[in-house]
Amino acid sequence: MSAESIEKVAYAQGWTVADLDRIPEDNHRYELIDGVVHVTPSPSDEHQEAGNVLWALLRAAVPSGLRVTTAVGVVIAPDTFLIPDVLVVHGDKPSKRGDFPAEEVLLAVEVVSRSTGSMDRWHKPHLLRAGRHPVLLAARVGAAAPGGLSARCQRRRVR
Repeated sequence: MSAESIEKVAYAQGWTVADLDRIPEDNHRYELIDGVVHVTPSPSDEHQEAGNVLWALLRAAVPSGLRVTTAVGVVIAPDTFLIPDVLVVHGDKPSKRGDFPAEEVLLAVEVVSRSTGSMDRWHKPHLLRAGRHPVLLAARVGAAAPGGLSARCQRRRVR
């Protein structure tokens, strides 16, 4: 997809999840909020490492019947689709369909990036909570820890 077509998609309105499925694979994440397409670049290595650490910790802790996955979409509504960094979902085996309906997600984890901070801290948590997810962890990547990676988790309950 060319830069010109990405620019056109970024301002598109009235889209559905089915419309997103027709976009060719590239190095961008396409999310949908109330029919408006949001395009972000692939996560940085630092961002991915934080997500991988959280994935490993969660995978070691979840009981049987649940599994942990990364960078998979959540369909909240026909016009709202998000890609959290880590998910805990029902089931023992990977899904062949690729995305999860919101009701199958038990936990969504978002790693906060500098470039997408307001989306990671406000918009995604708000929309995921509206989808009745019981808890969302927002982990922020920083340079305070040895090796340049630290994560601070914030727990938010749905009311």
